[in-house]
Amino acid sequence: MKLVQTEAMRRLEADAVAIGMTEPTLMELAGYNIAALLREKGQLGSGERVLILAGSGNNGGDGLVAAYHLQRAGTRPCVYLTRGRTDDPNLTRVNTLNIPVAVHGEDDCALLLQEWIETCDCVLDALLGIGAKPPLRGSVLEVLTTLHETLPAETLRVAVDIPSGIDADTGRADAHAFQAHFTLATGLAKPGCYVGKGADCAGDVFVADIGLPAQWAAHIPLQRTSPSHVRASLPKRPGGAHKGTFGRALIVAGSPRYIGAAYLSATAAARAGAGLVTLAVPASIHPMLAAKATECTFLPLPDRAGCLTPHALESISHVLPQYRAVLVGCGLGNDPKTFSFVRALVNHLRDRADALPLVLDADGINAVVGLEMQAALPAHTILTPHAGELGRLLDLPATAADEDRLQLAPQCAADWNVVMLAKGAPTIISAPDGTTNINPHRNPALATAGTGDVLAGIVVGLLTQGVQPRAAAVAGAFIHGEAGGQVRARFGESGLLASDLLSEIPLVMKALRD
Repeated sequence: MKLVQTEAMRRLEADAVAIGMTEPTLMELAGYNIAALLREKGQLGSGERVLILAGSGNNGGDGLVAAYHLQRAGTRPCVYLTRGRTDDPNLTRVNTLNIPVAVHGEDDCALLLQEWIETCDCVLDALLGIGAKPPLRGSVLEVLTTLHETLPAETLRVAVDIPSGIDADTGRADAHAFQAHFTLATGLAKPGCYVGKGADCAGDVFVADIGLPAQWAAHIPLQRTSPSHVRASLPKRPGGAHKGTFGRALIVAGSPRYIGAAYLSATAAARAGAGLVTLAVPASIHPMLAAKATECTFLPLPDRAGCLTPHALESISHVLPQYRAVLVGCGLGNDPKTFSFVRALVNHLRDRADALPLVLDADGINAVVGLEMQAALPAHTILTPHAGELGRLLDLPATAADEDRLQLAPQCAADWNVVMLAKGAPTIISAPDGTTNINPHRNPALATAGTGDVLAGIVVGLLTQGVQPRAAAVAGAFIHGEAGGQVRARFGESGLLASDLLSEIPLVMKALRD
């Protein structure tokens, strides 16, 4: 599903007018299809009562058109305006059908609003459109405050385009933002329904057609990942294949404190279909991992007290030609000697002629903080930071980095010529050309140690099979999210272990291929 930000949506509407559509036509199509979708998705029958909260702008106009078509279809709408609308033909049409209309400034103590809220079957929020930014103020705030205080819990709540109080581009939310069961997006869905607090307020999202040519969406760089998108990028598995067909992954990971990270990432790579996985680990922890990760091969590396040193690069450089992709960072630890080793390895990979795809995760990312990233990172690099690591890369607080991932991920991808997989709820994946995917999964059960190592392993496993970096990052995040969803369905929202995901990975991939 393509997603469109505010300025891009305005350009699309202007382009539609330029080719002969009029603004009233766009509004008529929006309102008509909002009414149809509301009846269909809300399962509203004849005689049911819909309270339409209408603001002073185009969003309110869409609500008035919807009221007209709802009345004609047998539903019983009433319209509550935040302020009067003069010379509005859509309000005139509503009045000709004797649809009840009230204006907030003329409603003493909001008594009529309270009565309509208490007696309606559905509330349709058409107060604010995509141009509004939190915080809420004035009559809109007063109406929504009354709504929150009065609305019965069982009443259906639906938003037009974006829930009022939500930033359509960032998902930032006012504390009094409208809480919808579902949102009816006009033309194209808005990213604010899928990120930040906006995702909690929007519910399910359905698109109401406004007549924009379908081919226009092809040029929009932002989209929500779908199963069909991922299915197309999964590597083929020919019947005559052998392990060499699916490539070798080299994973540089692990330290005495984080032995499990090496196991999780390597097993995830194998479960994702890599033909062979080699763990390059500190020699001192090799025996413990060898007893656990029995399907891997190993490259024990010289270490000092369990920490890799720059001398380990020589051991790795000799074997690199055997591998199709490299993952560096899971559980390596933050010892300065290890960071020096990681930087030396990244430089070595950057200077190689064959440009092996590289995934930098966890302490692999922390090791390159402070470098001039455009010059430091090899071609075909994927960075997989969580909010804290992204904040360190950009010298931002983790909370600010998390809130702005949808803006920061494409910016960093373009500036550093990498694929950015910015982990979070949801994960954002951006390529250097600006193409950006929002992963559809938001799962609190995945908020536990080790799940990021599994994700990095899936991504390198796909790279090893020849999947291109952007496609591997998008597919890896989706597969990881689907696996988490399957475990959540069995265990609930707490208690998931990262190792629970491992056996789900091939099952998710099988379902996608089927």
